[in-house]
Amino acid sequence: MKNAFALIVVAGLALPAVAAEPVSRDEVRSMVSEMMADAETRSSLLQGGATAGYDKNFFLASADNKYRLNVSGFTQFRYTARFADNDNTLNGGGAGTGSDFGHGFNIRRTAIAFTGNAGSESLKYSVRIISKNGDAVVMDDAFVAYELGGGWGLKAGQYKVGFLKEELNSDVNTMAADRGIVNSFFSQGRSQAVSLYYLSDNFDGSFDFSDGARGEGRKTFGSGSDTVSTSALAADWALTGRGEFRFAGTRAQLRDYTSRQDEKYAGNIGAAFHVQGQANNAQAITATDTTLLGYTVDAQIEGGGFGAFLAFVGTHTESSGATTTDKIKRDDFGFVAQGNYRVLPDADLFAKYELMMLDGDRNIQKNYQFVTVGANHYFAGNAAKLTVDCVFGLNHSDGLVGTTLIGGGFDGNTLGLTGANKGAEIALRAQLQVMF
Repeated sequence: MKNAFALIVVAGLALPAVAAEPVSRDEVRSMVSEMMADAETRSSLLQGGATAGYDKNFFLASADNKYRLNVSGFTQFRYTARFADNDNTLNGGGAGTGSDFGHGFNIRRTAIAFTGNAGSESLKYSVRIISKNGDAVVMDDAFVAYELGGGWGLKAGQYKVGFLKEELNSDVNTMAADRGIVNSFFSQGRSQAVSLYYLSDNFDGSFDFSDGARGEGRKTFGSGSDTVSTSALAADWALTGRGEFRFAGTRAQLRDYTSRQDEKYAGNIGAAFHVQGQANNAQAITATDTTLLGYTVDAQIEGGGFGAFLAFVGTHTESSGATTTDKIKRDDFGFVAQGNYRVLPDADLFAKYELMMLDGDRNIQKNYQFVTVGANHYFAGNAAKLTVDCVFGLNHSDGLVGTTLIGGGFDGNTLGLTGANKGAEIALRAQLQVMF
């Protein structure tokens, strides 16, 4: 085939010359030989060059895969409607002011991620840029990881330290339209950190040294004085440790909460701690020494169309200072129970119960309960799915507005709930998710 192609090309090139003057057979043979050599060279270069395609992600890679770039992304388009008692006066409300109903569309998240390895399959990187709720595009993940061998590895950069399981599972793998209320208040968010981790068939573990939950200790160093976070939880240092024992199935199965009806069972049990301190020095934003201790245990199982997730989280905050009001000891707790069942090959139903038990020293209501029920329709697994759910606040949640634990607390664009001081509060959410 190559010879025939070369002869056709040579003949095409030679025709004008034939019209002008004859071409000898030796000249034709020489031209064919040069064309064949050039074709072989180009074929060899192609075989030894870069590859591209789709393997769960679009990718570019060297032939030996030492250099690889994966490109992926997703978008979540959401409609939210909030209902509350028409006598609710929170957030500028009041009878007749329209505070009993609010609704709207938003792009909950749009993200593009670049992952892969550089120079070696052991040296991996991840960078993700994202826009939330139509805000500016920011970088939320940016880290490198090096596999030491035997399951051990090192990681450094900006990422989620190993604390809450619900936060560690990706934005695209939630069962409801978003993570829950307990996660919103206790979530570790992202930190800038270094980590030693271990991965095996049945056990995963990590130990992180960071700038604190949600990066609250982050400093900017310059020629002048250092600047620190303005949060009351600003940290000078933080340590986080997490371990997970997998008694069935694989790590990949447990990255989401759903399972097909023919899928084998998988399950794990996890536990983690987080401790951070803020010293009373020139860098601190308050006159107190504050220590925050967080701890959690969780369990997850899925298979045969079923799925279940349980989690308990607690925090102990202790502050000491020059005055009595500076001395604080608080213990807050959260509990999550979630279950789901694949009623059809491409659809499942789910329900979630959440309980928050706050320290009486906060001088607000102690217990808050929330129930979320809904359904998912999978067009192509999590890569394309429609989620419709309803979040019920079973208690007056006005006391939670402005309350800070570890996480960001109430966010109307995230949860749909904004707090109410009278009657019930309900958020109806519908979300279309597409990944590439």
